[in-house]
Amino acid sequence: MELTDLEGAEFRLCDDPASLAQAEGEARAARAHVLRAGWRDPDYAGLRDAGFVIRPDWIMFTREVPEGTDSFLAAQVRPNRTRLAMDALAGYAMSLEDPVTERSYEEFLPLYRAHMGRIHGGLDFAGQLREAVLGGDHLLATWRDEAGALVCGMIARQDRENSLLHVRFLAVREPAPAPATTAGMYAVAASLAPAYGLKTLSMGIEMNFYGAVLSPGLCLYKLRLGGIPVPAGMLGEPDCGLVADKMLGLRGLRQPVLCFEQLPVDGDAPYAPPAAGDLADAARRLRLVCFVSDETDEAAVRPYRRWAQLRRVR
Repeated sequence: MELTDLEGAEFRLCDDPASLAQAEGEARAARAHVLRAGWRDPDYAGLRDAGFVIRPDWIMFTREVPEGTDSFLAAQVRPNRTRLAMDALAGYAMSLEDPVTERSYEEFLPLYRAHMGRIHGGLDFAGQLREAVLGGDHLLATWRDEAGALVCGMIARQDRENSLLHVRFLAVREPAPAPATTAGMYAVAASLAPAYGLKTLSMGIEMNFYGAVLSPGLCLYKLRLGGIPVPAGMLGEPDCGLVADKMLGLRGLRQPVLCFEQLPVDGDAPYAPPAAGDLADAARRLRLVCFVSDETDEAAVRPYRRWAQLRRVR
């Protein structure tokens, strides 16, 4: 067994199914947050019966947008906030670059890095993926003020195989031009998708573990935007798969702790992947699980009850 650390969440990894009970006892004694079944070809059904959550390790929030921005707004819990942000962005000069040039990319990076620096656990993914961004299948939308300075911007990838416009990187200067500026940019991306002959908008790929790696509020935000979570592995991310985790404790994590659980489907092999491109089926197979402790503030949990199944961890 190996003790690992992931943004404040302590994991114990068990690599032998015969020692699972022992591994759980040792993990609890060490006050680890999570026990992960890490051996090859695990029995997911048996692990689920033992209290494990079977989940995609990465997800995408998606939305089919045949009518562009109108489709995006129609699915939202609070569409007026996005409309106000779009109105605010309309006061700035927007430009669209396809493909992304090195000069524009280098100008965008400082804005992006400053934006990520204000986010807990924010990483410079745009800087790390330079070659991919400049590889010809990305576009860059930016907004500038009267002085020509960048106000905000986004980089998106055109995925023809999956008919997907994938917003990969967003950045907004401080102070933001409107409270919901990021939602306004997603709405613009929704209008670009059908213009490029693409039917689906992706609002980014995320690690499927909120409360330790990512803020729980990010999950709530994208659900309120009408985002539909699907496993990232079915949308051109071949390294993304399933993991089996058992939550043992929540101390020190930002509660509630959330993840999207992969559900088995009657008549299929346990946890068989959904058909390629069938986002509706993929979404039906996911369930949001909200882990809470006895000390969790009820007010912190209330916004999630609309979407989530609550599970108590002691």
